[in-house]
Amino acid sequence: SYASAYKAAMYQNITVPNGTYTLSAWVKSSGGQKAANIFAKHFGAGEMDRAGNQSIGTWTKVGISGITVTNGSIQVGVASDANPGNWVNVDDFELVQTGQ
Repeated sequence: SYASAYKAAMYQNITVPNGTYTLSAWVKSSGGQKAANIFAKHFGAGEMDRAGNQSIGTWTKVGISGITVTNGSIQVGVASDANPGNWVNVDDFELVQTGQ
């Protein structure tokens, strides 16, 4: 864990067919962050988030459904605005098209 407050983000830009998607990932978290989210943005509408700033002691699958891509691309990732000692682990992102 970190000795001082920090902000961090990791993301990937993906070209996809327009349609409706669900983003999911497996998350563990110390909790206590000012913000810790998986996110989807730059898909033709406002950013959509799923909070992970509560304590999650075991790997837990979290998701964001109803993401409507209208511009042929999407950015997915994780961002954290954390206090000293906070951490968040994220693994196995999955983006699945659920509709046209």
